[in-house]
Amino acid sequence: MTAPTIAQRRQQRPAQINFPESNIEHDPNWRTRALCRDFVDDSVWCPEEPGQSRFAKAICNGNLGGPACPVRDQCLASALSRKEKFGVWGGMDQWERARLLASRTG
Repeated sequence: MTAPTIAQRRQQRPAQINFPESNIEHDPNWRTRALCRDFVDDSVWCPEEPGQSRFAKAICNGNLGGPACPVRDQCLASALSRKEKFGVWGGMDQWERARLLASRTG
């Protein structure tokens, strides 16, 4: 058995994520620990086209040589529960979140 390709892992990721809403409620200050708090350039976090979110997702997912954001799951759960329509939250852009929500309801 061979290891899955990056593309296959990306397709598998949404199905493997469990977003307990209680995590958000238990830690209302999760945003203070987010890696994105140090980036003030909104263009990084609010892409206008799907390919423009790579840098923000790399920060969230720890693909720049550093750790992944410690509150990535809480961030994504928050965006999903609010049906956030714009920006990168928890390592997913608005297009990925829309597909994930559609797959959960459809």
